[in-house]
Amino acid sequence: KAFNFYVHAPSRTDPSCCPAGSDAITVLVPVPPLRDSSDRISQYDEKEVIRIRAAVLSRMQAVCDQVGQKVTLKDHIVCESHRTPSDWQRDFNLFRGSAFGLTHNLQV
Repeated sequence: KAFNFYVHAPSRTDPSCCPAGSDAITVLVPVPPLRDSSDRISQYDEKEVIRIRAAVLSRMQAVCDQVGQKVTLKDHIVCESHRTPSDWQRDFNLFRGSAFGLTHNLQV
């Protein structure tokens, strides 16, 4: 199922964000909050993170190919990390792991 995501590359407007010839890229993937406060792992396990990461890289690669960029994105990733709603809930005590509040209508 297709989904939207947000890509931010601050080094495009501020080259001091990373070493010369490199990019710093952040990808935000909106996801539903945890089903309830006890659902800390099952909804966003490592398998789901890997699936979402692969889908994001595939779409970003398709755009690169479409515009004629001769690059394999996954071969150029130096450092990456991810946060799931479970992380937001655990680390910041956010209700149901929702970083932006519960106002969105994404369904579980």
